[in-house]
Amino acid sequence: MTGYLLVTGILFLLFGLRALLNPIDAVATPYSLGADNVDAKNYLRSGAGGVTIASAAVMIAGAFMPALALSGVILAVVILGGLVFGRIVSRVLDGSPGVVAWVSGILELIGASVGGYWLCSLL
Repeated sequence: MTGYLLVTGILFLLFGLRALLNPIDAVATPYSLGADNVDAKNYLRSGAGGVTIASAAVMIAGAFMPALALSGVILAVVILGGLVFGRIVSRVLDGSPGVVAWVSGILELIGASVGGYWLCSLL
Protein backbone atom coordinates (compact mmCIF):
# COMPACT_ATOMS: atom_id res chain seq x y z
CA MET A 1 0.00 0.00 0.00
CA THR A 2 2.89 2.37 0.71
CA GLY A 3 4.06 1.96 -2.86
CA TYR A 4 0.56 2.66 -4.21
CA LEU A 5 0.23 5.85 -2.17
CA LEU A 6 3.72 7.01 -3.06
CA VAL A 7 3.40 6.36 -6.82
CA THR A 8 -0.12 7.76 -7.00
CA GLY A 9 0.88 10.78 -4.92
CA ILE A 10 3.92 11.50 -7.08
CA LEU A 11 1.84 11.22 -10.26
CA PHE A 12 -0.79 13.57 -8.82
CA LEU A 13 1.99 15.96 -7.77
CA LEU A 14 3.57 15.98 -11.24
CA PHE A 15 0.25 16.47 -13.04
CA GLY A 16 -0.77 19.12 -10.52
CA LEU A 17 2.47 21.07 -10.84
CA ARG A 18 2.25 20.96 -14.62
CA ALA A 19 -1.34 22.25 -14.50
CA LEU A 20 -0.40 24.93 -11.99
CA LEU A 21 2.60 26.19 -13.95
CA ASN A 22 1.33 25.72 -17.50
CA PRO A 23 -2.46 25.26 -17.47
CA ILE A 24 -3.03 25.81 -21.18
CA ASP A 25 -0.59 23.18 -22.42
CA ALA A 26 -1.29 20.76 -19.57
CA VAL A 27 -5.08 20.87 -19.48
CA ALA A 28 -6.69 22.92 -22.24
CA THR A 29 -4.69 22.02 -25.36
CA PRO A 30 -4.83 18.19 -25.07
CA TYR A 31 -8.63 18.40 -24.90
CA SER A 32 -9.05 21.13 -27.54
CA LEU A 33 -10.36 23.60 -24.97
CA GLY A 34 -10.10 27.34 -25.40
CA ALA A 35 -8.74 28.81 -22.20
CA ASP A 36 -6.69 31.86 -22.94
CA ASN A 37 -8.23 34.40 -20.58
CA VAL A 38 -7.46 35.12 -16.92
CA ASP A 39 -10.64 33.48 -15.55
CA ALA A 40 -10.02 30.25 -17.47
CA LYS A 41 -6.39 30.08 -16.33
CA ASN A 42 -7.49 30.79 -12.75
CA TYR A 43 -9.98 27.92 -12.87
CA LEU A 44 -7.49 25.50 -14.41
CA ARG A 45 -4.70 26.41 -12.01
CA SER A 46 -6.99 25.98 -8.98
CA GLY A 47 -8.96 22.90 -10.04
CA ALA A 48 -6.40 20.95 -12.01
CA GLY A 49 -3.35 22.33 -10.22
CA GLY A 50 -4.08 23.27 -6.63
CA VAL A 51 -6.57 20.54 -5.80
CA THR A 52 -4.38 17.90 -7.41
CA ILE A 53 -1.28 19.07 -5.52
CA ALA A 54 -3.18 19.12 -2.21
CA SER A 55 -4.44 15.59 -2.89
CA ALA A 56 -0.90 14.49 -3.71
CA ALA A 57 0.27 15.84 -0.37
CA VAL A 58 -2.26 13.70 1.51
CA MET A 59 -1.35 10.59 -0.49
CA ILE A 60 2.39 11.06 -0.04
CA ALA A 61 1.95 11.81 3.66
CA GLY A 62 -0.14 8.63 3.94
CA ALA A 63 2.74 6.65 2.48
CA PHE A 64 4.98 7.74 5.37
CA MET A 65 2.49 8.29 8.19
CA PRO A 66 0.36 5.23 9.02
CA ALA A 67 -2.30 7.42 10.64
CA LEU A 68 -2.94 9.05 7.24
CA ALA A 69 -2.76 5.90 5.10
CA LEU A 70 -6.50 5.23 5.12
CA SER A 71 -7.26 8.88 4.31
CA GLY A 72 -4.77 8.82 1.44
CA VAL A 73 -6.23 5.65 -0.07
CA ILE A 74 -9.81 6.92 0.31
CA LEU A 75 -8.84 10.20 -1.35
CA ALA A 76 -7.17 8.43 -4.27
CA VAL A 77 -10.11 6.06 -4.80
CA VAL A 78 -12.69 8.85 -4.58
CA ILE A 79 -10.87 11.15 -7.01
CA LEU A 80 -9.92 8.44 -9.50
CA GLY A 81 -13.34 6.81 -9.23
CA GLY A 82 -15.02 10.16 -9.78
CA LEU A 83 -12.93 10.75 -12.88
CA VAL A 84 -13.86 7.31 -14.24
CA PHE A 85 -17.54 7.90 -13.44
CA GLY A 86 -17.49 11.25 -15.25
CA ARG A 87 -15.82 9.67 -18.29
CA ILE A 88 -18.45 6.91 -18.40
CA VAL A 89 -21.27 9.45 -18.22
CA SER A 90 -19.60 11.49 -20.97
CA ARG A 91 -19.20 8.37 -23.12
CA VAL A 92 -22.95 7.69 -22.81
CA LEU A 93 -24.09 11.29 -23.30
CA ASP A 94 -21.44 12.67 -25.65
CA GLY A 95 -20.01 9.73 -27.60
CA SER A 96 -16.54 8.26 -27.87
CA PRO A 97 -13.70 10.60 -26.90
CA GLY A 98 -10.26 10.92 -28.46
CA VAL A 99 -7.12 8.96 -27.64
CA VAL A 100 -5.94 11.21 -24.81
CA ALA A 101 -9.22 10.81 -22.92
CA TRP A 102 -9.27 7.03 -23.47
CA VAL A 103 -5.71 6.57 -22.21
CA SER A 104 -6.37 8.85 -19.23
CA GLY A 105 -9.57 6.96 -18.41
CA ILE A 106 -7.90 3.56 -18.56
CA LEU A 107 -5.08 4.70 -16.27
CA GLU A 108 -7.62 6.24 -13.87
CA LEU A 109 -9.60 2.98 -13.85
CA ILE A 110 -6.46 1.00 -13.05
CA GLY A 111 -5.55 3.43 -10.27
CA ALA A 112 -9.07 3.33 -8.80
CA SER A 113 -9.12 -0.49 -8.96
CA VAL A 114 -5.76 -0.91 -7.25
CA GLY A 115 -6.79 1.68 -4.67
CA GLY A 116 -10.05 -0.24 -4.13
CA TYR A 117 -8.04 -3.36 -3.41
CA TRP A 118 -5.95 -1.52 -0.80
CA LEU A 119 -9.03 0.12 0.66
CA CYS A 120 -10.66 -3.28 1.17
CA SER A 121 -7.49 -4.57 2.82
CA LEU A 122 -7.56 -1.67 5.30
CA LEU A 123 -11.20 -2.07 6.29
